[in-house]
Amino acid sequence: MKIKMKETVRPDWPFIFQKPDNVLVAGQIYEATQNKHGAVCGICENGELLGVKPGEFEIIESERQEAEK
Repeated sequence: MKIKMKETVRPDWPFIFQKPDNVLVAGQIYEATQNKHGAVCGICENGELLGVKPGEFEIIESERQEAEK
């Protein structure tokens, strides 16, 4: 799954979870994962997962679209 960020997202509690490059930047496309409940996490440049809210991203390519190729 790939997502394009509509806004820049950082951890909610940066003093605990902040690591170098633990950010998803607006306008950039990232690989992402989705759990069985539909929650989406973008994969940061440093490989860390960062949860995103529905209004913060748009889906560029879903797993279903990838399977149809």
